[in-house]
Order: sequence, then C-alpha cells, then structure tokens
Amino acid sequence: MDNNFDFSLDTEQFSLEAILAEYRAEEDTKSAYRTTAEQQSRSIMIEALGDTISACIEEPETAPQPAPQPEPVKEPEPEPISDGFIDPNEEYETYSAADFEQLRFELESDEPPRHKSRPPRKKSLGETVMTPILALLAVAAEKYQKQLNMTPSAEAVYEGPEMAPKKAARLYAMQLNRISIRCLAATFICLLLTYITFAYTGFLPLAGALGHSGKASALVCLILMASVMYMCVDVFTTGIYSLLRFRPGAESLISLSCLLSMADAVLVAAGKMDNGLPLCAVSAWSLCMGLWSSRFTCSAMVSTFKTLAEAKKAPMAITAEPGIVEDAYCVLKAELPIEGFVRRTESADLGEIAHIVAAPFLIVAAFVLAIVASVKFGAGSFIHIFSAMMAAAAGFGSLTAFSMPWCAASKRLHAIGGALAGYEGCADIGTARRFVVLDRDLFPPHTISLDKIQINGKDRSEKVIGYTGSLICASGCALSSAFTKLMQKNNCVMSKVEEFKHHEGGGIMAQINNEEVLVGSSGFMSLMGIRLPIGLTAKNAVFTVINGELAGIFHISYTPTSSVQRALEILLRDYKFPIFAVRDFNINPMMIRQKFKVVTDDFEFPTFTERYRVSSIGHDEASPIAAAVTRHGLGAMVECADSARRLYRITRLLVIISLVSAVLGMALVLVLCSGEAVSAALASRLLLFMLLSLVPALAISYSLR
Repeated sequence: MDNNFDFSLDTEQFSLEAILAEYRAEEDTKSAYRTTAEQQSRSIMIEALGDTISACIEEPETAPQPAPQPEPVKEPEPEPISDGFIDPNEEYETYSAADFEQLRFELESDEPPRHKSRPPRKKSLGETVMTPILALLAVAAEKYQKQLNMTPSAEAVYEGPEMAPKKAARLYAMQLNRISIRCLAATFICLLLTYITFAYTGFLPLAGALGHSGKASALVCLILMASVMYMCVDVFTTGIYSLLRFRPGAESLISLSCLLSMADAVLVAAGKMDNGLPLCAVSAWSLCMGLWSSRFTCSAMVSTFKTLAEAKKAPMAITAEPGIVEDAYCVLKAELPIEGFVRRTESADLGEIAHIVAAPFLIVAAFVLAIVASVKFGAGSFIHIFSAMMAAAAGFGSLTAFSMPWCAASKRLHAIGGALAGYEGCADIGTARRFVVLDRDLFPPHTISLDKIQINGKDRSEKVIGYTGSLICASGCALSSAFTKLMQKNNCVMSKVEEFKHHEGGGIMAQINNEEVLVGSSGFMSLMGIRLPIGLTAKNAVFTVINGELAGIFHISYTPTSSVQRALEILLRDYKFPIFAVRDFNINPMMIRQKFKVVTDDFEFPTFTERYRVSSIGHDEASPIAAAVTRHGLGAMVECADSARRLYRITRLLVIISLVSAVLGMALVLVLCSGEAVSAALASRLLLFMLLSLVPALAISYSLR
C-alpha cells in the first residue's frame, strides 16, 4: 500500500504507571461515597485494562494469549454513576492485544481490499430518480416521527389520565396551523397535476416538451407527486404502517396507489413502456384529501374543546339512555361530569371503520381486475393498469366522509355553546328515536319571574313563602330558582318536607311542621275542594293551602324565547312524539301552544308519576356522553341533537358513496382498458370521475354551515 501508517506509541504518555496513577487519583476523590463492592469491581477493571495496554506496548510483534478474566464478585448492583468510568457489571465485548494485532495486519497488508477490485455497478435510471425522492421521504418521515414522540400515542392516551379540554384545544390548535400550510401547498401542486393531466389529452394547451414528450410529462408528474407525498408524509407513513401491521385502511389504499403511480411514472420516464400519462394526479389528490381530512378533524377538535374550556359553569351532558321507553333510546340532558368526552371525540369514525373492513377486498379486487385487463384485453403494462385500479379504489372522500361535515357543524355549534363527542356521540344520538324535554329546557331560570303575590294575612307572609318555597324546591321543578330568590329576599328559611306526594291533577302535597300543605294550580285546588276567590283570572299561578285554608297566591310570568320556539319546531320535524317530562304543573299543551305558537298534537305529556320517573333518569356517571352544552334552555340541546342526527345520516350516506365510487371507478378502468386507444385518456377520465364523486360531500358540508 502507498499510505504509511505510523502505529508508534508514546510510552511516556501512555505508560501503565501514568494510567494507573490517573485512575487511582480519581478513585481517591470519589471513594468517600462508594461501597466496598464498587471499589473491588473497579480495581479488577483497572488491572484488566493495565494488562491489555501493556500487551499492546511491550509485545507488538507477537500475539499474546488474552489475559484470563477474573471471576466476577457477586455483589448487589451499584447505583449508576455517570462519572466516566466503565461499569464492570454491564456486558461489553472483551478486546485483547490479539485484536489490535489483527487490525494492524489488515491495514499494513499490501493486498488490495476485495471491494476495490470489483468494478463499479452502473445505476439504472429508476435508481437515479427514486434514490433522492425516497431519501427525502425518509427524512420527512423521521421528522414527523419525532413530532409524534413529543405527544403521547393513542394507546398511551387511553391508558393514562384523560387530557383536559383546554390542553387538548391548545395542542390541536398548534397542529392546525402547520397542517393548513401544508394543505394549501399540496392543493396547489395537485392543481398543476390536474392541468397537466387534462392538457395531455389535448383539452388545454401545454407548452414545451410537455406537449409532445410522454417521458418529460411522466417525469414532471413524478416530481410533482413526490412533492405532494413530502407534504402529506404523515398520511403516507400511516398507510404503510397499517399495511405492515396487516390492518389496511383508507390510508393504506392511498399509499399503495402512490407507490404504484410512482413505479408507473418511472417506467414511462425510463422509456420501458408507453401507455399514456401515469395516474400521478389521481394518487396525489387522494393523498391531498387525506391531509385535508386531518385538517378538518383538527379544526373540529379545536372548536369542540374550546366550547368546553370557555364554559363559565360546568357543562350539561347529553346522553342517549335506554330503559325510558320500550325498545327505544331517548335523548335527555343531565348534570353529569364530562369525563371521557375527550376520548370519545378522538375515536375512529364510520369512514375509517368501513374502509378497514373493505380495504383488503378492494386491494384483492384491484389486483385481479388488473390481471384480467392486462392479459385478456391486452391493455398494456400490468403496473399501469394496477395503478389505475388502486387509484380508483382510494376514493377522494374515503377519509372526509365525517371530518368535513363535522368541521362545518362544530363551528356553528361553538357559537351556541354546543359540542359533539365525535362520531360515537353522533351515532348515540342518531340512533335514538325519542327525545325527553324537561321544564327547565322550556323555561330556563331567567325566563321565570314572580309578578304579584297575595298572602292571606299580613303576619303569615314569612310562613307562607317559606312553606311554598320549600315544597316547590322539593319537587325539583323549574319554579325552584324563582322561589329560592323570593325566600332569600324575605329572610325565609327552608323547612323540612315530609311525606312528599305528587297528584295527577297538577299539584303536590306534604307535611311541614305537622301541617298539611298543598301547592298546585287552580284545577288542582278545585279537585281538592278548595274554594278560590270569585273572578280570579290568573292562568299561570301557584296556589298554597295550609291545613285546608287558602294561604297565598303567587302569579308567575313565563317569557318564551325564540330559540326554544325553533327547537320545538325541530322536534316536530325530527322526532316522533317527544316526551315532555315536566314537573311544573302550569306547563301543559295549551300553554305551550299559546306561548310558542306551535302545534302540540304530537307532544306526549305522560302522567306526573311517569314524569318524575323519566326526569330522574340519566344521572348515572357510567353513561357515555354523546354531547355537551354550556347554555341552559332547549335551543342549544336540540341544536346539538339535530346536528348529531344529521351528521350520523350524512356520514353513512357519504361512506356509501365513497365505497360505491371505488367499485364503479375500478369498473370504469376495466371498461376503458377493454377499448382501443384509450390509454392516453385513462388518467383524465378517471380523475374527472373521482372529482365528481367528491361533489356531494362538498355540497353537504357547505349546507351545514
């Protein structure tokens, strides 16, 4: 060899005595806190190191036998100390002087290495083009994986405590800004690919070599699609990872489509085949729509979690409960903690679940149809036909069936204080056939007030107000807030209510301080034989009777709101026979008809016994939360339920459209391949078909705004 390697060592600098002195000096400074076992282990290591260095310095020409290893002393494991010393208890490879001699012999040998004698292998065009592209994707995937490692994985999130809505909203907002920029860049590149695809068949002008060279067009399409893959690397890597786990889904269909389109483009650019323009535009659009789906999901998450984080009071939970009526789930609102809401919101939607089931069948069908088209019809290259089949199977709306309309609905619900718990919450509400309405939903506390109070006897006002307020609060109706304020204003105390009963005639009764107290409407007083003042015209009033004597009359004012009126109209449209489990005896069908101007023929007002039973259901903390509202009243509740019901139906429709479009797209490719001279128009016609299949999702999402 021409190079001279000098392996001479400075024995003074690397002498055994100097090394041992250095180790012993450091050992003395740290021996104060080390145990006896540590000192013995380190002395053994120092002796072994000294024997090895002495063999290298004193006998360089011969290969001495390796020094026998001392038997390790079985002592308790010391605590790790990062002081630069080697822990002898750890397992390391043992190097001896023979290893150093062998290294010198190989380096000083005049025989040229074998790898230099081999002639350099000439790289193909495919390797030259694909190597930098795959390297770029690998770097992007590594960066994306590092970002994922900063946040807990899905499995870790479900195992540990649930994230607070405020923190979840902040994390999704950070991701939203980054994804939005990538979406815009990927969409712009896809538009360029769309123009090239349609211009290649002569519909649009195409300048330069793109207008007459198929190789140049394929190479440009390959570069543009690789750029889209770089922008959407998270979607691509997710699909590959799911495919390697033998659980392919929608992302796996997209990733396979991109790989096959790249292979097709490489073959066309290399001149191996000429079957028209590769399907790069279709695959790039599928990948871009997958990234847009992530953007829609992040936006919906931000709006949903911000609604809960900005709530001044504890949100009310909306659940779908069984057991209220036979063979039907009922939607009702209850005061429940919202634990588990964030996890349910992040669960998989129907589109993801459906494509996990359908993806294996679509892959097999695309492979079989590609073989049929390339063999029976002689349609050209198998890779080109297979890429077209997979491009048709990876529909544009496979991942946006739920995320796109949910993004539109969540922003509208955020304005009214409503939040949906993802697709699972929509499914719970969407499958429910009955709706429970409470008196607090019809008339929130701020819409009820006391107009006039009539007390029989001036010295009895404190007693009458106290008895009436205590009995009203015990009933749990919507009048409790108004009477509580009245009691506080008149310095009345809450009395103990015993033997509480509710009457089907529209009243309640109990024993307070060994006195019989009746509270109810005028009709209830007539049924109980209580004589009312002549000429009394109060329709909405609370009458109090103590020991058979009329003690007080409280005139109530109910203020209707437009949001409740609209909610009642939605109930009449969407639900059959909503259940009015109202405990306020003044609220009846006639009153609702007069206050809200709606038809009440289909409204179900059960008996008071049934009302109390139904209105007490839903306080089980184990009930899964379907939605949450931060505002009182029926408006926000019905808006959430109506949006969930519509999203559930829309998602099912869009998933069906996506799967049917995938099947029809593969059939279209098979038909086009069976004709003559259609390979040039295959990419443009399939792209047009795929874009048209996305129109229903765009139209429905726009209408939800």
